[in-house]
Amino acid sequence: MADKKQKSSSADKAKEHRYTGIILLVLSSAMFILMIVDIILPARLLTSGILGYIILSAVSIPLFILGIYSLKIAGQYELGKKAAANIEKRLLDYVSENLTAEKVDSMIIFEKDDGDEIRFFKRSACIRALINRQFMNLDQQMLDTLVDEKIYDMLYEE
Repeated sequence: MADKKQKSSSADKAKEHRYTGIILLVLSSAMFILMIVDIILPARLLTSGILGYIILSAVSIPLFILGIYSLKIAGQYELGKKAAANIEKRLLDYVSENLTAEKVDSMIIFEKDDGDEIRFFKRSACIRALINRQFMNLDQQMLDTLVDEKIYDMLYEE
């Protein structure tokens, strides 16, 4: 469930940054167009002359830069989301090809009085250790979520 929240929050952040960037670019472009029209047309919209142009430029240039930066961040969130999906697919492929419930259980010492919860925690820890041994520098929070929600169910369907 936390994995879905993480994916949706990343997608939401990308969407918010994209919309913010578009709004800022449209607003700053409208300000530039207003200045150009005011310079070209004989009827002055900005009655303060050069001071109005300076103020409009001082506001519109940072807005334009922030709009571009916001679109850049949205692109980074999109790339991060794609990379996380790729890593998840590789992990699931590795587990389906190399791990079985019997293989995991053979590496664990169970006590007679271990309940289902204790077995779950021991199995999850073993699965995480096996995956960490194969894949270095994984995001441990993502791995925990993936093991608890998908991989454990793949191996121990009841």
